[in-house]
Amino acid sequence: MGKAARRANRRQRRSEGGHNGRVTAPKVSRRRGDVEPSIEGLRRPEANAFDELVKLRVRLSEAEVQVAFWVAHARSAGVSWRSIGEALGVTQQAACKRFGRPVRLVERG
Repeated sequence: MGKAARRANRRQRRSEGGHNGRVTAPKVSRRRGDVEPSIEGLRRPEANAFDELVKLRVRLSEAEVQVAFWVAHARSAGVSWRSIGEALGVTQQAACKRFGRPVRLVERG
């Protein structure tokens, strides 16, 4: 079986929901209309682009912490690296490399 045939079979299984019982992440839409609200502030002439970038970086950092938190919980619940990778849109190896090391929790005081 050639590479194209294997790819076609994989697509067919996915469209039929045949994921061997694995939970998969919803597809992320990349249509222009889906990203417009997040950049709306940059369209206003009075918006300061630098301030918007700083705010965005803070939100991104918070999101990264939440992702790491939920990956740790998923792993402790027995979810495979393959499923976690699929949910994050990366390979199994990339997910394991990024989140596989122990997480140090720091208390905020």
